Amino acid sequence: MIIKQVLNEEIGCGFVIGRPDANNLKAKLIKSVNIVAYVYSGHKFWDRNEIDLKDIAGERLVVMNERHYIYQDILNACSLNGFAPDIVARVAEGESIKNLVKNKIGIGIAPRFFEDDDKIKAINIKDAQSWDVYAIYRHDSIDKDLAKKLISCIL
Repeated sequence: MIIKQVLNEEIGCGFVIGRPDANNLKAKLIKSVNIVAYVYSGHKFWDRNEIDLKDIAGERLVVMNERHYIYQDILNACSLNGFAPDIVARVAEGESIKNLVKNKIGIGIAPRFFEDDDKIKAINIKDAQSWDVYAIYRHDSIDKDLAKKLISCIL
C-alpha cells in the first residue's frame, strides 16, 4: 500500500519493511532488527543463546499473521529446512506474541522488539533473516529534498 502511494505520488515519503523492487524509488535502510525465537522460562531453549531453524520443528509457534511479510518468510524458511511449522497462533502485533509466549502457548518468532526478563527471552536463530525498515521516495519527486531531509533527521 505504502509503495503504491509513493509511486503514485500520493505521499512523498513512506516507510516499508524490506527493500522494494521498483526502479524509480530510492530506498534508505533506517533500521535492521534480528528475527529471534522468544521462549518462556522453563522452555528447553531457555538456557541457549542460539538455535538452528531446524530446532523449531515440532515446536508450537506464535507468529505475526498473514498480513505481515514475515509470516510467509517463516513458512518458506521452514519449508526449505524440510518441515512445516506448527503455528498455533497468528497475531496482528508483537505485544500479543509476547503475552502468548509468557502464557506458554508456544514460542514466538518475531523481530527482536522486547527486552528479556525473568518470564521471556529472545534466542538468536542462526542464519535468520533480518527485519529491515526502509524509508522510500521517488527519485524524481517534487518532494525528494524534503524526503531526504526527513530521512537525515531520523538517522
